[in-house]
Amino acid sequence: MRASKLYSAIPISSLIFAQTFFGGVEEPNLTQKIALYSKPSVVRIFSYCSGTYKTTPELGGIDRPLFVGGIGTGFFINSEGYIVTSAHVVEASQGGENECKQKLFNNLVRTLRDEGVSDSEDFIQEKSYLDDDFEYYQYVLLPDSRQNQADALPFDIKEIGSTDRETGNDIAIIKIQLSNTPVLKIGDSDDVGLGDSVIAIGYPVSGDRLDEFGDDSIVVSGVFEGTISKTDVSLKDNTKVLELDISVGYGSSGSPVLNEQGQVIGMVTFNEDQAVNQALQGNATPLANRTSSLLEYVRQAGVDNESGNLDILYRDGLDFLWNGNLEGARSKFESVQDLFPQHSEIEPLLQDVRSSIAEMDTVQRDYNPFLLAIVGGGCFLGIGYWLFNRRLQNTQAVSSPSEVETSVIKELPSSVPQSYREISTRQEVRQATVVSTDP
Repeated sequence: MRASKLYSAIPISSLIFAQTFFGGVEEPNLTQKIALYSKPSVVRIFSYCSGTYKTTPELGGIDRPLFVGGIGTGFFINSEGYIVTSAHVVEASQGGENECKQKLFNNLVRTLRDEGVSDSEDFIQEKSYLDDDFEYYQYVLLPDSRQNQADALPFDIKEIGSTDRETGNDIAIIKIQLSNTPVLKIGDSDDVGLGDSVIAIGYPVSGDRLDEFGDDSIVVSGVFEGTISKTDVSLKDNTKVLELDISVGYGSSGSPVLNEQGQVIGMVTFNEDQAVNQALQGNATPLANRTSSLLEYVRQAGVDNESGNLDILYRDGLDFLWNGNLEGARSKFESVQDLFPQHSEIEPLLQDVRSSIAEMDTVQRDYNPFLLAIVGGGCFLGIGYWLFNRRLQNTQAVSSPSEVETSVIKELPSSVPQSYREISTRQEVRQATVVSTDP
């Protein structure tokens, strides 16, 4: 039996070595998997206007740079470019550019009031004007570090709730002109329990400057791990939201909160100005809108939360990659690239897979004789050991007649003369010897 095991083990170990040497791809942990699945669906949203109001000496003659709106996060909930985000993220885009200019002026009035100016708004308007540095932003950036401001995609607001963060309606649905976009599936917040692990993906603004659109950090999302700290927090309109024990910064409003199945179970929001100020420092306690509220706005926008063929191809490609099927992964990834060239992860994944396939072909060509020698040598050693072991067993059988002799003597009757018994014993031993070497 030992010879049989050795014979099998040598060539199999050679094949295991070859598989590990050529095709092994380490499978990521659960958080890394969810991040790879989900990051292509998470976008950055810019919705603000800025400019400098110049005033005459009657109002102090001071230049006042002003800003209205903000930036945030959103995620695709439909393959035709529909995105869900927080209402306060896109508030500045309601009414378009002219409305945003009016909001800048309103900010100027509030600033002057804080300084003790009591003149009428008409007087303030007469004694001030908006400089030529006015800029208006209403667009989405896809999650791709190669993109910059030239890749900005304008959006339309399809549905928008209350921008009051103390209510559960701080939700908006916007749309960009793209098809085959990667989608996140919305799960059920009611299935969430206290202490459950969650992951948020978003775009905190720590370290960003809004005029540095060439900076890769503008379009590289962050992945944050945490837990559910409360499941029944009530806002002032009695809407139930989730409380998160997770560290996210300002700019994360609208970020998807994912469970361990990669399903959306909430959307990050901050419910008061104090929380926003804390978020700027990265130490806020965020809340999350429940999925029942999100789905209500999805329905009002007239769309379904359905994954497309792109999502199936992408996930299949990742599974092939992690199982070492590089050719299968390449085929799936190339199909994804054909459907949605803007996909943030496909180009680097394809480069890695193609490079690995090329290296594998080179190594196989260079080392095939070596591997064949290992396999052949293993087979040769196994067969040789098996033959040696069998010969050894036969030799032991020939050189041990005493047991046969004893058994033959025991079978003769005691009345048989001694001389006859000795002759019979020698004959039986010779016969047993012949029989034992017969193949």
